[in-house]
Amino acid sequence: MSGRLPKNPNVFLVDKGERGVQKETIGAGDYYVNPYVQRIIPVDMRAHKLEMVGANGISFPSSDGFTITMDGTVEWYIDRKRAPRVFVEYVDANVLGRPTRERLRQVSKDVIHNIVDKIILPYARAISRIEGSEYLARDFISGKTRQKFQDDFLKGMQHYCSTRGIIIKSALVKNVVPPAGIVKPIMQTEIAIRQREKYKQQMEREKQQKRLSIEKTLQSRASKLKQAQADVSVSITNAKKDKEVAIINAKKKLQYALLQLEAAKNQASIILANGKAKADVIRLRNKANAQGLKEAASAFGNGQAYVRYLLYQKLAPSFRYILSNTDGPFLNIFKELTK
Repeated sequence: MSGRLPKNPNVFLVDKGERGVQKETIGAGDYYVNPYVQRIIPVDMRAHKLEMVGANGISFPSSDGFTITMDGTVEWYIDRKRAPRVFVEYVDANVLGRPTRERLRQVSKDVIHNIVDKIILPYARAISRIEGSEYLARDFISGKTRQKFQDDFLKGMQHYCSTRGIIIKSALVKNVVPPAGIVKPIMQTEIAIRQREKYKQQMEREKQQKRLSIEKTLQSRASKLKQAQADVSVSITNAKKDKEVAIINAKKKLQYALLQLEAAKNQASIILANGKAKADVIRLRNKANAQGLKEAASAFGNGQAYVRYLLYQKLAPSFRYILSNTDGPFLNIFKELTK
């Protein structure tokens, strides 16, 4: 841009109205300027992707001296606020040339190439060497080490590139290749380690299943125990109720039996009283009869005479019949006596 010379010639950016690269940027649009007085340099502010393969690939030594080859992808874009300074610091002056439209389009591409060659690739190679030299060659086959290496690589790229006006969106390590001579034994070791981890996981799952089965058994046992306790409680309650009912019934039966016993006692007392009364009547009657017999016997002088009297009274009718019957054998006795 034409204008007065800058006050301080030892700066990258100049103030407005001074000759040089301005601090401010302008957005996309149509600007009608004199290209011999003022020049607008187009810079692509979109995100760009760098494939680190082939010539852009990265290799570095491991801590045990083996060369590790890495392929990856870095996605980046220029910080809009610091785009003028990035342009001045890292874009070669000879890329401008004559201010033709075709040349300005090429300048935009050259800006991207310069940033890749001077910022992205150098930092990617430096950070990969610094971070990769801390690991053994066999560590890069393990998924955990590769993930940590990628995280450290991303953090380093974001930190150092941001100081240069470049924002790193992502840095993905796609492939880390150790030397061919150690790949096979390391892979076999890694496979063995993964199989061991697999078996450990299977054992852990079996242990968990066993614990789960034990827990289920204990839960089932606890449930059955609670059910049994509930059944016992119900049985005890029912037994208590049955006992109370049985006691009540037994008390009723006892009261009924006591009443029957009392009635039986009363009935026995009545029977005993009737029997005693009858016995008294019989005793008195017998006593009266005995007294009559006694008096009758005393009238005959003694008992034998009274008994003989009674005997004769019983025998007299029979003798009358016998004596009145002339056909009987008893009369023959008297006939013999008369002869």
